[in-house]
Amino acid sequence: MTSVRPPIPKRLAARIRAAQTKVLDARGWIEATAFNSLQDEARWNDFARNPEAFARKYYPGHSVDSYPVQTSTSRIRERLDKLPARMERNQRDLDAADAELVKVEAEVLEEVGRMRATSGRVSWPPALEPYAQFHARAMAKAEHQRDTSDAQREDYLAQVKKDFDEEMAALEIERQAWHDELAEDMKSWSPERRAMFRQVMGGIAEGLRNRTLAPSDIGDYIDRQFKR
Repeated sequence: MTSVRPPIPKRLAARIRAAQTKVLDARGWIEATAFNSLQDEARWNDFARNPEAFARKYYPGHSVDSYPVQTSTSRIRERLDKLPARMERNQRDLDAADAELVKVEAEVLEEVGRMRATSGRVSWPPALEPYAQFHARAMAKAEHQRDTSDAQREDYLAQVKKDFDEEMAALEIERQAWHDELAEDMKSWSPERRAMFRQVMGGIAEGLRNRTLAPSDIGDYIDRQFKR
């Protein structure tokens, strides 16, 4: 509304904020639909241009006719086919929320006009960002994310590989330290204890190969063998 917005009781300010929240929720659905549709369109265009390259890029090890590729592309196509109806519904919801906000603000202004001035009032809630400005910002964000999604995906995969390599390096350092410590300890072992150790290690290897021993059970297996 463009009328003068006087200070109002907290309960009436809460009514306006609740109505504004419904508008923001409706706008949020529009923003989410815009983002998802741009992502889906980009994926579908990738698939339409070169199905084999699409499968290699997003589903390594799977052919174009594989279940993951066919399921994914079918769902993308289904969402794109339903997009006009979804956008129309979202716009109806936004129009209804906007109308309700206008109605609530008019009712609040009318009610405040009938009240005597009292203390404890708060400022009228700030007006929402104009929809045209919101929409332009939301679309710019969605388009940016669409255009940078491949780079973000590559960055993510690179970070995963870096973390994995660092973890493997740390495990190798720990393994080597354990090996060196064990080698030093074995110098004082009797021939019988060394033979027992080789037997236990062989039993572990055999158990893992034929799946009669789970990795999580190795510790218990060693304890049982050495207590025999």
